[in-house]
Amino acid sequence: MRRILITSLALCTAALSAACSDSACDSDLVAGGMAMVRAVPQSVTAEAAYAHRVCLIREGVVAQSVSAASAAALAPFRVEPGTYGMLAVAAADEDNLTFPAAEGIALSEYGVRITDMTAPIPDLLIGCNSRFEAVARSVSAPVGMKRAVAHLTVTVVGLEALSCESITVSIPRMYDRIASDGTPGNSGAEFSEKAIVLARNSAGRYVGQAVVLPTDTASATLEFRFTINGKNYVSVQETRIEANRKYALSVAAKFKDDTDLKLTPVISYLPWDAPTTIPDDGLPAMDDRPANDDFTVEIFRNGCWEEIFVHNAEVSDYAANPAAGYVQHDMGFAMFTDAFAAPLKVRVTRRAGTFSKVEIRPLSYGIVPNVQTPNSVEFELDDPAQKVSVEFDDNRMENLFILPDLPDTAIPTGANVTYFGPGIHNMGRKEILYKDNQTIYLDEGALVYGCIYAKGCRNLTIRGRGILCSSKENHGDGRQPQIETFDCNGFKVEGILLRDTPNWTLKIVGSTGVHIDNIKEIGWIMNSDGMDFICCRNVLVENTFQRNYDDNVTIKAFNGKTDYVTAHTASDGSFTDASIWTVYYLAQNKFDVYDYEIRKFENIIVEDIDGGKVFCAHFTNAWAFDGLYGQWARNITLRNIAYTGTRATPSWIRGRSDAQSIDGVTIGNFTVNGAPVTDGSGPHLEINGYVRNVTFE
Repeated sequence: MRRILITSLALCTAALSAACSDSACDSDLVAGGMAMVRAVPQSVTAEAAYAHRVCLIREGVVAQSVSAASAAALAPFRVEPGTYGMLAVAAADEDNLTFPAAEGIALSEYGVRITDMTAPIPDLLIGCNSRFEAVARSVSAPVGMKRAVAHLTVTVVGLEALSCESITVSIPRMYDRIASDGTPGNSGAEFSEKAIVLARNSAGRYVGQAVVLPTDTASATLEFRFTINGKNYVSVQETRIEANRKYALSVAAKFKDDTDLKLTPVISYLPWDAPTTIPDDGLPAMDDRPANDDFTVEIFRNGCWEEIFVHNAEVSDYAANPAAGYVQHDMGFAMFTDAFAAPLKVRVTRRAGTFSKVEIRPLSYGIVPNVQTPNSVEFELDDPAQKVSVEFDDNRMENLFILPDLPDTAIPTGANVTYFGPGIHNMGRKEILYKDNQTIYLDEGALVYGCIYAKGCRNLTIRGRGILCSSKENHGDGRQPQIETFDCNGFKVEGILLRDTPNWTLKIVGSTGVHIDNIKEIGWIMNSDGMDFICCRNVLVENTFQRNYDDNVTIKAFNGKTDYVTAHTASDGSFTDASIWTVYYLAQNKFDVYDYEIRKFENIIVEDIDGGKVFCAHFTNAWAFDGLYGQWARNITLRNIAYTGTRATPSWIRGRSDAQSIDGVTIGNFTVNGAPVTDGSGPHLEINGYVRNVTFE
């Protein structure tokens, strides 16, 4: 994984006791057998204008020290030839800093302390050049600086009705001292606390920001203590503050009653925005995202190539005996947004080396590379609906997804919104019970670890341009679906990518008016069904891009007692008005349709799946209540379904008996490799004797 650390570099020296700065004076010093140690800044940054303090280290002890108003103003040291080290501190303002009496102190005891934690903390960088040789000439001694502080912005929404002009948030267990090696610590026996005042803005939101120090490194959680209208509220987040990051704490507030308030905070972070970047394996933040090193992806916009992060995902090859274990592979995917005012150029480089063949699927898009080198290809995407798989040398397991989207211009706000901004979030299992009009929003750049369970929620929406990943959830016995809902009418999932489900990806039970739009799925585990609709009505699925080990779409009417099934279907016991549009499938996919009335499956393209079926309608008792089978199914329409390939097994439409039959099937324009399928007795479609009134259009 390529990790990038945002830092500032400054080369710092200490002052010469005699006024001597020109080249003639340098020559006199060198001629006298002394060494001149001089700073030579390597970059021009805002931090170079900070106040600087520099200590010359000899045998682990501060031998000399000097300070200046900027890095450029630092004068050189005059020293005898020998081995030295150098410590440098740069601060935007020194008014709230306490420095030790430098000369004679051991380097290990040197530290910079915040004088008053209630006052503003300045931006602070510290660095140490542990060893360099000074000889009888002018010497440059670089010191790499690392930021020792973080920045925190806090925004609270949902309190527009309050009359107070400000509220306060306090962060306990914060360090107040930075050691010479940049490690945070305490100047006394106890941690400190930092309070931030949030002022009310013209929109009624409370916003505040401050430079802060890192918090307790031994704790995996962090408390935020809010004081609102004289009352105290505590929220615990699974995070801690670390140096060289910019944090954003977004808080949705909602009154539970006249006296109590519920706060729903979400914290995200990015590296500190500095202009200089150098490699560093210690950077956490966004580059803790699982990366795929097989590919480099770039898009051409604003006149230059822009590199897009390539995420990693595990996938599994088809296993005839899954009990013997999965054959797992790593694939990559790249997500980005663009307005698509014009076709967008994409360049994919295969880092592993050259290739002899490349395919961009779905082939129905007709995308052919317009530039090809021994290890890269360039092609154009006309619109964000063209989500594609790039496959080199017929390798469909270790392939690359390119997943463009339009920018979301309607990011929700308000007390009913749980917002995850850019950055990494450990949400865990989130339960939403009997709450209406809730929205969970994963913004572009958000990687949210966890899963979601909801029950009895009307108009629940999960959407955005981010990633929901369940890799940290239990994948063994008792594993749960990634998103599971019961009795959630008006449920919508839109725009997000779902990765590494432990079980079914979307399990939607007993719901009316369900809309699944523009989601992306990548799952490796057995039963990583893309979406399972159980006893649902009025379902629309469109614009999805899925790769799952098992079924991509299943429609069922079981998993409940008879009275539950009856209560969640139409009055005649039917499952009505389901439409599935434009679903692109990769390996191991089929439609499993169970029980009750299905109206339409239309406009489906399937490309050479391995071991699965294009569609399948039959009776089953898998996971059914008391092992009971369904009783009937009727009025199924399959239209404009095209399969290209040779590895799929025959599709099925099968009744179970005269009493458990399928009545009324219309098949229009079902083709295999361009040839129409016109009956149910051929190699591509099997229809048994318990299916009646079949029409081929």
